[in-house]
Amino acid sequence: MKGKPVSGRVDEILAYDIGVNHAKLHNVSPQENKSHKGISNVYEQWSTFIESHFYGFAEDVKDVIPEDLFTQSIDLFEQQRKCLPNPDGPSFIHMDFRPVNIMVHDNQVSGIIDFESARLGSTEMDFTKINRDIFTKNPGTLGAYQRAINLFAH
Repeated sequence: MKGKPVSGRVDEILAYDIGVNHAKLHNVSPQENKSHKGISNVYEQWSTFIESHFYGFAEDVKDVIPEDLFTQSIDLFEQQRKCLPNPDGPSFIHMDFRPVNIMVHDNQVSGIIDFESARLGSTEMDFTKINRDIFTKNPGTLGAYQRAINLFAH
């Protein structure tokens, strides 16, 4: 595959192309009565999946951050979790959709790599890392990405 991982500044053209490719991934949904060897389907247990992931990471930081910050984080998670909408899907989600896994050549996505964490679930899980690593650092990219997602979403 030609290209190298996304690094540095991302412009609106590349953000749009990232959105197109991300939407194509999310348009893959499980086929009825077909097993998906090696890809777990966590959609039916989505709430439990989110909770277990959060508390798993919470254990990793429990002894690293101040106790009051840890408690505030747990409380905020529990408050926000109650406000979540019903999950969309089930759809194919990458679970590690971030710049180092998005290959580009001539300012276009040439491929997406590292599918070891992929599963069937709700698409919202895939937006956290690109929001942190692309949208918050490159003005205009969120809007370009969203235009592509809205155009190509199922």
